[in-house]
Amino acid sequence: MSPEQLLTDVREYAHADRLGRVTLVGMSHIAQPGYFSEVKTLIDTHTTCGGVVHYESVHEPMPEELASATPRERIKSRGLTRALRRFSKVTEGLVGLVHQSDMIPASPDWHCPDISHLDLARLLDDQTVIDVATEARYTHAGVRIGRAVNLSLGGSIEEYSLQFAQMLVADNTGPRDTGNGPVSASLRMARETEPVRNQRQLAAIDAHAGSLPDVDLLATWGDDHLEAIGAGLLDRGYTQTSRSQLVAVDLWDLEAGLGVVAPDPFGGY
Repeated sequence: MSPEQLLTDVREYAHADRLGRVTLVGMSHIAQPGYFSEVKTLIDTHTTCGGVVHYESVHEPMPEELASATPRERIKSRGLTRALRRFSKVTEGLVGLVHQSDMIPASPDWHCPDISHLDLARLLDDQTVIDVATEARYTHAGVRIGRAVNLSLGGSIEEYSLQFAQMLVADNTGPRDTGNGPVSASLRMARETEPVRNQRQLAAIDAHAGSLPDVDLLATWGDDHLEAIGAGLLDRGYTQTSRSQLVAVDLWDLEAGLGVVAPDPFGGY
């Protein structure tokens, strides 16, 4: 993978016993606008041909879910709701980068098999929820403060946005965390909940295959989920028939669009 680009996979699967194909679209939740336009084109082409769309979205619980929750679970669920809202607003004030929630709003016709914030609260211990809420608060504030400091020192929004993009690409193209060192609260939350969330999507694919075996299905999920969901499809007798990639962030393209130059990591330009 290029250190100047953040790429995500599009993988297609077929099954010998049914006509319906499954397409997994790995998502970067923060990217350049053109990336989301490409994903939206994939979705529109798919639905125009009569396909079904599934999407990833850890969502607020329904009132009937909350009715069965304990007071502690409700408090944890509300804390996670606030934290995830803050994470989704981290690109506010930046230029050249946007969040998926602002670019691809879910259609009422799409299906979300993901878990709710209450489900998250039940899966995570109290300290992890506190840590996630704290991290979200400091991340959201840190971006705003960093932007303000950069401007006060004579920098520009464009320069700060490019620095943010560099961090985003580096975080997603560098060596994968081995699990031996300290990790962020959000990564810890992902590790503890991804198996359940992946199984929810696989169960939804199974239900679709049972009721609409000849109808194509497209699922947009975070790119980190694709390996596990794809392995689950292979276990179910599917064959991967194609793989392509979309460019979520291209640092050179972003530099050109913003009219700024990225600093060399070794100190030059």
